[in-house]
Amino acid sequence: MRDVERRVGEAIKLFWLVRDKQSQSQGTSSGSKDAGLRAAVTGGKHLDGFAEICRDLFIAAGVPEAHVYWKAKRKVPGYYRAEKDWDLVVVADGHLLALLEFKAQVGPSFGNNFNNRTEEALGNATDDPRRRARADSAPRSDHCDPVMMAPRIGRSFDHRA
Repeated sequence: MRDVERRVGEAIKLFWLVRDKQSQSQGTSSGSKDAGLRAAVTGGKHLDGFAEICRDLFIAAGVPEAHVYWKAKRKVPGYYRAEKDWDLVVVADGHLLALLEFKAQVGPSFGNNFNNRTEEALGNATDDPRRRARADSAPRSDHCDPVMMAPRIGRSFDHRA
């Protein structure tokens, strides 16, 4: 993908546009709106531009498009919970290749957000080995066997106040 830099710029613009739109529209049908800046992010679409870039990178690297899930079939069985809905699921030969989750840290509660992201990262890191250890008896997702090689788990944070 030769246009990654341009697409990242578009994803950044989309991030802010979708946050603003979600903040304005949240609660219009239910009458219930989250407090503060939370309304801007609970719609869950503000990082779709980045997910699409990652999807296209997997496809460019040779993973068949039909094996990269980002709009549907993203639930994968876990150990501590029956299933987790990831932002991007990549399957190769019926086995998980990658699970990606996108999170943003924007706003005045940096400490609280950082704590939440840290807890999520630790949860994912401890859930996965247990999930793989019991994979023979674990429920199957609708598109892959939950067994996979030990993943490399990492996080990338970018915080703009």
